[in-house]
Amino acid sequence: MSSAIYLDAMSVAPGDPLIAHAATRLSVPLSVDIYHVVGTRDCRYEPRLDFVLRVPYDCPTRYSPQASDRMGPGDADVSGCGWPSRTLLPEIPADWPSGIYLAQLTESPEPTGKASPDCGQDALFIVRPPAPRRPILWQVNVATWNAYHIWQNRNLYIGYAGDDTGHTVKELRAHTVSFHRPGIGLAPRSNIPHFPPTAFMYNLAFIEWLRSEGLEVDFCTGADLHSGAVDLAGYQLLLSVGHDEYWSRAQRDAVENFVRQGGNAAFFGGNICFWQIRYASDLTSLSCYKRGADITPGRGDGEPLDPLYADPSAYPDHDNSDVTVEYWSAPLDRNTTSLTGVSMQHLSGAAPSGTAGEPSGAAWWWENFGGPPRPARGFRVAVPDHWAFAGTGLKMDEEFGAEQKVVGFECDGLDVAWHDGVPVPTHRDGAPADLRILAYADCRDWTDLDYSNSPPRRSAGNPNKAASGGIVPIVTFTSGRGTVFTAPSTDWVHALTALADYTDDGKPPRIPGPSSDVRTITRNVLTTLARGEPR
Repeated sequence: MSSAIYLDAMSVAPGDPLIAHAATRLSVPLSVDIYHVVGTRDCRYEPRLDFVLRVPYDCPTRYSPQASDRMGPGDADVSGCGWPSRTLLPEIPADWPSGIYLAQLTESPEPTGKASPDCGQDALFIVRPPAPRRPILWQVNVATWNAYHIWQNRNLYIGYAGDDTGHTVKELRAHTVSFHRPGIGLAPRSNIPHFPPTAFMYNLAFIEWLRSEGLEVDFCTGADLHSGAVDLAGYQLLLSVGHDEYWSRAQRDAVENFVRQGGNAAFFGGNICFWQIRYASDLTSLSCYKRGADITPGRGDGEPLDPLYADPSAYPDHDNSDVTVEYWSAPLDRNTTSLTGVSMQHLSGAAPSGTAGEPSGAAWWWENFGGPPRPARGFRVAVPDHWAFAGTGLKMDEEFGAEQKVVGFECDGLDVAWHDGVPVPTHRDGAPADLRILAYADCRDWTDLDYSNSPPRRSAGNPNKAASGGIVPIVTFTSGRGTVFTAPSTDWVHALTALADYTDDGKPPRIPGPSSDVRTITRNVLTTLARGEPR
């Protein structure tokens, strides 16, 4: 790695300065090229970029030209790199459209027009609007980018032990990750396992589809909703896409209040709002203490690692509402089902006490760790006359999206039973009273593979460790005066445009065309709910 850059803030608005921090091993002049991300490039998980401007970058932090020397402090993943700042722009221009942008530190005499293969040379950021300009606000999953990203040696999942084998262990994982690291949202170091495509790449297909449809939306981060930098009151529809896993309490409160007061929400993604996190007061890091034992009643007597937690039986007046915890369960008693209608609670083995419905949710991790690709699975229609299916021509029990593998790699579910051959909510897991299952994917055969080891390891004694399956439902319901629609698959977005099948090992990989049904359903949801309908 020759040069690297990160930005002072991952979200800016017109009028804000754009401040960067950079380092290099080179002794040549450097510039920062700024691009607007406008879609996918050549059916690959690479951003299509529109050039915006070039800014010279003087006096970066200098490191040894020896590539074996570490660039940045050893615990940069937690504390940040600490490189000095430089103002690239005193103000973000008012005419920059809201969206995702990329700043590239480069020695090239001319803009390259594409993302760097060395992810440290690129820094992603969001330009949010100064006030609502469109009826739809897309909450971009920047917190998830940070949770998975590794710059030096660890993230919220694993730590790098430093040996020649690339051995990683959960005991070395971080509890806090800094936003002041290069390459956030892009590929981490190659000798540490990660999920292809990266968390950021789930956004590209949706951006490409929006462009093809001529639809314009405003963009923000979850931290913007957490801090109040963006007010939801001026919007009709809040949108979440892909892998929006990490949310703060204030962020979730803002979205739930928005829906109760008459706003709408659409979730096109899986593993949504799984972990509660805490942001630092200056929004330059987030914390999430992955517990060592389960504290859900009836499933063990462990407690979170989070030092903010106190046992309510011993400290009844202590406030645990900001404790970082998965699927918002004990000690919060606030699972994700009330927000999205579904959750990964069952997939985690945390089915509500006394439930006896079908297993729910699905995941297939093998393809991300060199194992077999997941089965091609689509959704089967259960309510063909619903407005979401208008114009598709889909009939009862007809499947759509299978060619594009629209179901996977992580999908949420809920507690269900069967009636007349279709799943219906039991409501034993807190599903809203008027929740309807519009379509579903039956992934129960995925349970033939054991999901108990993460990341999975291939060996003669452990051949099948990377999948879990059940029923994955597309749902809609009302909350207060607002409507929520959820298609709970991370890979829903991959059926919106022509993209290489990242689960396929072929050379070249298979490139299925987009699903016209998935495109129509997505268009129906956005255009209907952006009009403030239905109530």
